[in-house]
Amino acid sequence: MTHRDHDSLVRRQFGASAPNYRTSPSHARGRSLSRLVELAVPRPDWLVLDVATGAGHTAATLAPHVRTVIAGDMTGEMLAQAGMVSREKGLGNVLLVRESAQALSYRDHVFDLVACRIAAHHFPDPARFVAEGVRVLKPGGILALIDNVVPADQASAAWINDFERKRDPSHVRCLSPAQWREMFVHSGLSVIHEEVRPKVFDYQDWMSRMNVEPARIELLSEELFRAPQSVQRFLNPQRTNAHIMLALQELILLGRSPH
Repeated sequence: MTHRDHDSLVRRQFGASAPNYRTSPSHARGRSLSRLVELAVPRPDWLVLDVATGAGHTAATLAPHVRTVIAGDMTGEMLAQAGMVSREKGLGNVLLVRESAQALSYRDHVFDLVACRIAAHHFPDPARFVAEGVRVLKPGGILALIDNVVPADQASAAWINDFERKRDPSHVRCLSPAQWREMFVHSGLSVIHEEVRPKVFDYQDWMSRMNVEPARIELLSEELFRAPQSVQRFLNPQRTNAHIMLALQELILLGRSPH
C-alpha cells in the first residue's frame, strides 16, 4: 500500500469514528495527559505542535500552560472534534491545521515542544515523523512521544500488530520501546525520560470505538484468549462478569534536541 492509499484509509477510518474519540476515556482522561505536563514542564511563552491531534485532547491539555498550540491532523472530521473540545474548555489559543504528520508545513526550529500521543502506530514511516519533529524543534526543544508499544520478542509483536489490524485496518505497527529509543538517538535527540505503563480498558469499548461489527468483536475475543502465552502475559486479558478487560502497554518517551 502506498503512503497516499494509507492516508486515504486513515481518513476513512477515523472520519467515521471521530466522535468516539472525543468521548473515549483513554483519550480524553488518560493518565498520560497529566504526565506529559509533569514531564515537559511547559512554559507560558512556548509555541507547541501537537502532531496527529485526533480529537484534540493533548492540545487542550497543553494549551492552558503555553502561548499557542498548533493542533494538526489529516482528518477533517477529527479536527472538527478537536475544535469542539477546545470550545467546550474555553480555549482560545489552539489553532487547527490539516496536515500529515510526516510532512510538516513549518520552517526549521520554531517549536519549543512537539507532542504526539496515541497516534504514531498509524504512521507508515515513523522515522520520518521523528526526523520532521526534530527539524521543527528549536535547539533544546522537546519531542514527546506517547504511544502503545509491543514486546521486544518479534513473534509476540507480530501477533499483537496483526490483531490490531483486524480491529483497525489503518493500524500500521506498534514498535517496542527499544525501537523508539534507537530512533530518537539516531535523529540526534538526547533521551531525557522513558517510562512504560499498563493501560487497562474495556475490550468492548476498544472495539466499538472503531465501529467493529458485533459478530467480529466476538470472533476476535475468542482469538485473543487463544493467543500464545507470551501475548496473554503482555495483554493480560481477563473476563469479569460480562466484560473483558485487557491492558496495552503505553510508552512515554521524551527527547531533547541539541542546543
